[in-house]
Amino acid sequence: MVTKSKKKKVDFNIIFDTSALVSDSDAIVCSEFENLIQDFSKKGKLKIYIPAVVKGELYYQEVSKAKKNLEKANGALATVGNIIKRRRKTPYSLDELQDLFDKRFIAWEKKWKVNIIDTPQKKISLNKLIEDSIWRNATFEDVRKTGEFCKKCRAEKGFRDAIILNTMIEYTKTKPQNKFYFVISDKNFRNAAKENCRNKKIQIFETIENLSSHIRLALEKEDEKWISRISEKVNKKFFQEYWRRLRIIDKIEEKYIEHFVPPTEEEIFPSTFYPFSHPDIVHLTPSPIYNPASSQLYSSFSSEKKSYVPIDEGVYKIYLPNFQKIKDTNIFIWKSKLFQERKYKESSSVNVFPFERIYRIHFEITWSVKVASNLSFSDPKLLDIKFIKKGFEII
Repeated sequence: MVTKSKKKKVDFNIIFDTSALVSDSDAIVCSEFENLIQDFSKKGKLKIYIPAVVKGELYYQEVSKAKKNLEKANGALATVGNIIKRRRKTPYSLDELQDLFDKRFIAWEKKWKVNIIDTPQKKISLNKLIEDSIWRNATFEDVRKTGEFCKKCRAEKGFRDAIILNTMIEYTKTKPQNKFYFVISDKNFRNAAKENCRNKKIQIFETIENLSSHIRLALEKEDEKWISRISEKVNKKFFQEYWRRLRIIDKIEEKYIEHFVPPTEEEIFPSTFYPFSHPDIVHLTPSPIYNPASSQLYSSFSSEKKSYVPIDEGVYKIYLPNFQKIKDTNIFIWKSKLFQERKYKESSSVNVFPFERIYRIHFEITWSVKVASNLSFSDPKLLDIKFIKKGFEII
């Protein structure tokens, strides 16, 4: 279907928000960021940008994690010192940690050729920021109205997002001839960006995977209308028809039935559970028990007995299909990530803000569909189902 000819490399100017880069490992950013650069740096001209505030947020997150672990190490060494009657300090001070991470971040910037965009302070209207914050205009929001309010978070957010968005928009104005791709995973921030970005040369994506899909299609055919049409059509066909026609849920549950069982004790209260700063579990030793008869997760502490009960029956959530490659000129292969999630809530009667946790089982499916020259679709096929991971997540 798509004829390939020798042509110049396509430019991809990409600006990332913090929400698209967050990593759940010790890496500075998520693995998808590095995969993006490795996959396309030789096929297209990639220019990577990060606003200064995003850099600051990444810096703060990593230093905070290191500081928390340093405090734990100090506590553990103090305990050992009390036992052996000797004192020994940790090998790093907080200042040393910050200095070491500074060097690590500079090395990371150089390795991946990341360009930092300075905050355009003179071009950001303080009066508008104040007005938007008062009236909770995007990117500012009252999280109590969006269902995100919990005991750990503040009732309002948005200031840093507002600075990041202004930085993104002002920078694109300095290069009016270039197309830019924004990657913003936070829904409220993304919607605010769409409202404020009137420039047709700016495209906004929810995830790095969505952007990768777009780039793969662009490398096949540098025609934005064609890319837009095929992306819209595949999303519509997949969610309205192929999802059920291919019996995806049935096949997942048939192939991976062993994963649809009650959570294990280690999953209920894993060893990594304690770094979360929930006020009711500090310095307590759990002894979790699962009671199949009542579908409750019990946790016996030295102070009181608490239980976690399922809030719902569980639902499936699926991400947009991401294009992978073309096979035999007209078979388009896609990947879609999905997960089943079920909520559990602390049943304590004394807790005004019950502690909620989500249990998620993650999968990835690979499927294909034939695409004709007029963009008509036919013969969808489910090629593969892959289990990724499962476990509780704090909300």
